[in-house]
Amino acid sequence: MIFEKIKQNIPDAPPQIQHSQIVSKSSSTGAAPTGDKATSNKAVTLTKEKRNPEEWLNSLADQRGTGREFRLVVKVARELGLFARFQNNWWIVMITNPRNKNDALIEISSDLAIWINSKQIAEYTGNPAELINEKLNYGSRISTDQVDQWIENLKELFSHQNGG
Repeated sequence: MIFEKIKQNIPDAPPQIQHSQIVSKSSSTGAAPTGDKATSNKAVTLTKEKRNPEEWLNSLADQRGTGREFRLVVKVARELGLFARFQNNWWIVMITNPRNKNDALIEISSDLAIWINSKQIAEYTGNPAELINEKLNYGSRISTDQVDQWIENLKELFSHQNGG
């Protein structure tokens, strides 16, 4: 029953854009750009924020009140030698082994929803998976007041790692 309701709310196909339509500036609310050929003959110009998925996720985190914490997690992961993989149309950043950027060690969204791959982290760091879970698994979302401790735990687990 739940799956049926979900299916009802998912369109079968994305809306089709006619070649005759020209897109004007998008609103600051993140709504889809609108416009038509009659009002504009200029080519579509995306803002730097729209072209840069890291800036887009950072601005989304700011809107949600988690910007400082989201940026801090990414910054510390990079300082520890991990790769922060941002990509267009992703609502998360994948924190990966710099030698294998396709397998996420950690995924975190702009609202601090988090997924920990304990097995991959254990292989990468040499720590037992139980310790990884104890130190990094705070449930499905980290609260803003837990971020500083979570980062300390991350540093403790990854600080002795020499890059995989």
